[in-house]
Amino acid sequence: DRLVKQREESESHRAQLAMRLSASSGRDEKTQGLLAQTEISIRDVKIMIRELEGEKTKLVAAREAARLAKDADRRRRAPAPATKAGTKLGKYVVPAWIAGRTPALLEASKDGKALQTIDLAKRDVFVLGRQPELCHVTLEHASVSRQHVVIIHGSPPGKAEGWYLVDLGSAHGTGISLKPGEKMSRLKPDDPQPLAVGATFRIGKSSRVYAVKEDARRAKRKRDDAAPAGAPADPKRAKPAGGGDDDAAAWVVVLDCQ
Repeated sequence: DRLVKQREESESHRAQLAMRLSASSGRDEKTQGLLAQTEISIRDVKIMIRELEGEKTKLVAAREAARLAKDADRRRRAPAPATKAGTKLGKYVVPAWIAGRTPALLEASKDGKALQTIDLAKRDVFVLGRQPELCHVTLEHASVSRQHVVIIHGSPPGKAEGWYLVDLGSAHGTGISLKPGEKMSRLKPDDPQPLAVGATFRIGKSSRVYAVKEDARRAKRKRDDAAPAGAPADPKRAKPAGGGDDDAAAWVVVLDCQ
């Protein structure tokens, strides 16, 4: 605004000088010098205004890009809506017994080294396999089928509600251990097996092992939220000094199923 006002004043001054020079039939050298200086000043101000407008445009674009990235990150972190029974996810049809979801983490490791952590509370059903277009979590091992297994939350007929692992008739099978230290056995196709904390499974001949672990943060928050009104607050629930998101460590990106 200051530069625009300066330009307007300079242009007004130029007009006055031009009129004075015209009245003197162009013979006033002093007026000619002042007019030339004014022209230079107007040119410099216009250049600065263009540069500032360019910087402003870049700043607006950067702010918009940051806003869009923040919105995309918020959507990525937000839990997916409930999946309706009968929904087709590739060849898998979501059963009628799908329901709810409980806090849990699925950790993938190889040779004892953690590679990936999946927040199961973000969805109520996950398809794991080799084909990205049909799966939420992809594995590139040759022994993994296009759609190999499903992790789904609900209560199959005659069973308690919780997370379950279902083999989709894969060629190389799925090994599962329902308890820590228990030897893995081959999962029967279309036979939901519970994935309680401590359960592990292996897909095909891949050396990657998946283990179900407690989501301590959410589990504790759920217990605290269920506490009677007036109960003393747990000081351990206080946010860290940095004010960071206490869910951030539990979340990783998984591919969206098409």
